[in-house]
Amino acid sequence: MSSPPTENRDAQLDALRGLAICAVLASHVALVFRNDFTFAPIFLVPALGVGVDLFFVISGYLIVARAARSMVKAGGFWLGAAAFWAGRVIRIGVPAWVAIGALFVAWRLGTLQGLHKDDLIAAAAFVGNLYWAPCFAGNERCGDPLLSSHFWSLGVEMQFYALAPFMAVLGRRWVWIVVSLALMVGALAWRPWGGFWWTLRPDALLVGVLIGMETRWRADWLNRVPKIDLRLAAYWLLVAAVLARILSFGGTGIGLVIVALIFGMVVGGRGQDIGARAPWGTRLLRWIGERSFSIYLVHLPVLSGLRAALLEQAPGWAAAAVAMIGVVAAALCLESLVTRPSMILARRVAARICDGKGVKASLRVEAPLAE
Repeated sequence: MSSPPTENRDAQLDALRGLAICAVLASHVALVFRNDFTFAPIFLVPALGVGVDLFFVISGYLIVARAARSMVKAGGFWLGAAAFWAGRVIRIGVPAWVAIGALFVAWRLGTLQGLHKDDLIAAAAFVGNLYWAPCFAGNERCGDPLLSSHFWSLGVEMQFYALAPFMAVLGRRWVWIVVSLALMVGALAWRPWGGFWWTLRPDALLVGVLIGMETRWRADWLNRVPKIDLRLAAYWLLVAAVLARILSFGGTGIGLVIVALIFGMVVGGRGQDIGARAPWGTRLLRWIGERSFSIYLVHLPVLSGLRAALLEQAPGWAAAAVAMIGVVAAALCLESLVTRPSMILARRVAARICDGKGVKASLRVEAPLAE
C-alpha cells in the first residue's frame, strides 16, 4: 500500500483519519440500510457520526500551523493568508465541486431521486451546515438528506479555513482564552441535535487548534497526556459515540464539548510512527486515511444510489456489501483523477503566491507538524 508521494504525512494522523471515516461509514450504512437487514440498526445505537469530530480535531491541529507557515514564507499576513486560502480552495474545493457536479449530472439524468437543486448549491457554496440546520430540525424544504447532507461538515471546515490565518497570529494566552470561552459557552448553550448551533460546531476544531499550538510551543503538560495507540483510539471513539448519544437527549452542547475533549486527548497522545513494523490493520487504516477525503465526498450518494438500484434484486446485506464496493471504487477514481492532482496544484499555487520563485519553490514540501 503506497502513500501519496507528493507530501510529508503524519502516519499516525492518517491512521486516525482512517478510523474516523470508518466510523462515519458505519453510521451512514446503518442509516441508509436501516430497514433492510437485521443488524443495521445496531450501528445506530452509538453515535458513530462523531468520527466527523475526530476529523475536526485533526484539521484544527494541522491547519492553523499551515496558515502560520504560509505567512512566514510570504513575509506578511495578507499575502500569506491569500496563499493559504488559495491552496485550500484548490485542495478542498475542486474535488468537492467535481463530486457535486457528478451529483448534478446524475440528478438531471434521473438516476438519483430526491435531490433538490438548492441542496447542491448550498454544498458548492460551502454553506451546507447553515442550509441543512433547519432541515435537520424538521423543515421540509430540503431534499433527501441521505444524498447530500454530508456536505454540512465540509461547510464547517471551509468556514474554519476562512478564520485560520487570524487564529494563527493570536498569542498563546489569547488562544487559551478564545478556546476556553468557546467551550464553556458551547457546553452551556442549547444545542439540540440538528439545530443551527449544532451544525455550526466549532468545539472540536478549536480543541485541535489548541493542541496543535501547544505542540508547536512544546508545552510541558502535553508530556503528561497518556500515550494512545490505535486500539485505545478506537476504544475512545466508541466511548465518545456512546456519550454523544446519551448526552444529546439533554439538548445542551455538553456532549459536543466532551467529544471534542476526548478526541483532543486522542490526537495529543497519539503514539509514534513505527513504519513498516506496524500491524496490517494499522497500515490498512493509514491507507484508508490517506484517501479519506475522497471517500467522504462520494460515500453517501453512492450508498443511497446503489441501494435504490439493487434492493429489488438482492437481499439488504448483499446490496450493502456491493454499495460499499461502489464507494471504494468511486473514491479511488476521484482520488487519482482529481483529489491528488488538486493537492499538488494547491501546493504549487500557494508557493507561487508566497515567493514567486517558480516551479522550484512550488515543489517544496512543508514539514509535518509532528516535529
